[in-house]
Amino acid sequence: MTEDSKKGLSKVVQIDEKRISDHLDELVRGTAEGRLSQAAGALPSALSYR
Repeated sequence: MTEDSKKGLSKVVQIDEKRISDHLDELVRGTAEGRLSQAAGALPSALSYR
């Protein structure tokens, strides 16, 4: 692609990196909290199994 054709396409797609990063942070935090909550819920039954 030439520089002129790249300039014409430069505003076709804009990526908001901050917004994507914030969204991924929320997804990871939610997943981690869910997994930890499940593990904590399973701990009492695992301890009573012994």
